[in-house]
Amino acid sequence: MKKSLLCGAMALILAYGPVAWAQGDEEPMVRVITDVDGKTTVEVPEEQRPDEAQQAFATGLAAASRQDDMARFWALVHPDSQGCMSDDFRTATELMNFSGMTKAPIPEQYTVSVDMVREDDIKEFFVMMFGADVSIPVMPTHSLSIYYDADRGACPSVHTTQMRYIAEKDGQWYEAMPCPGSMPMEVSALKARIEESEKKAAAQFAALTDEQKSGLRKLYVDDGNKIAAMKKASEDLGIEMGEARTMLEHFCQ
Repeated sequence: MKKSLLCGAMALILAYGPVAWAQGDEEPMVRVITDVDGKTTVEVPEEQRPDEAQQAFATGLAAASRQDDMARFWALVHPDSQGCMSDDFRTATELMNFSGMTKAPIPEQYTVSVDMVREDDIKEFFVMMFGADVSIPVMPTHSLSIYYDADRGACPSVHTTQMRYIAEKDGQWYEAMPCPGSMPMEVSALKARIEESEKKAAAQFAALTDEQKSGLRKLYVDDGNKIAAMKKASEDLGIEMGEARTMLEHFCQ
C-alpha cells in the first residue's frame, strides 16, 4: 500500500509540479477570470510580480517546453539538486514532468506570479510526497506560477498553471528539487506502465464505432464538456474514468 501511495505521489509532483502548499494562510491574491467566451485573464498584484531574474527563469521554462529541449530543462534545475539525484530519479523526472510539459507547451503569451514560501511547509510537503528519507539539498524560498491557455490541437484550449519551487544562486533563479532516498517504482516499470497506458488508449480509441466517436467528439471537442465525455466513455466502454480521459485525448491529435 505504501509503495502504491508513494508512486501516486511521485506521479503527482512530477507530472504537475508542486501544489500550492506553502502559499500562506491568506487567500491567494492572484485573480484568474474567465469570461463567457472562455477567454481567461490573469490579474497579478504588483507585490507578486516577478523581478527580471525570476522572469528569465519563466522565459527559459516556457522556451524549453516549446522546443522539447531536455538539456534546457535541466539547465533550469539548481546545481545542488542535480548533484544529489539518482539516475533513476532524473529519468523519472524527464518522463513524468518535462515530457508532460512538451505535450502542452507554454505559449508565447503567459502571465507569471511569485510568492514567498515557508521552510516548514516545504519540508512537510516533500516528506509527504517522497517519504521521511527525502533530502532537500537547497531550500526553495519562492514559488513561481505560470498561467496560460494550453493549445490542445483540435480540442479547446485549457487554462493551465505550472508552478515551480525556486531558489536563487549567484543572481540566477533555479528550480529547487528534492532528492528521494529511494524510488517507489523502478524506472523500467514506470516506462512500461506509461507505454502500456498509451497502447491501451490507442486500442480503445480504434475500437470505437463511428457513432460513438461522433457522440464523444461532440462532447469532448465541440462542446468542451470533458467530464460528460469521460463519464459517457466510461459507461459505454466499461472502463475507468482515468482510462477514458487518456483515450479521449486522441481526439485532440
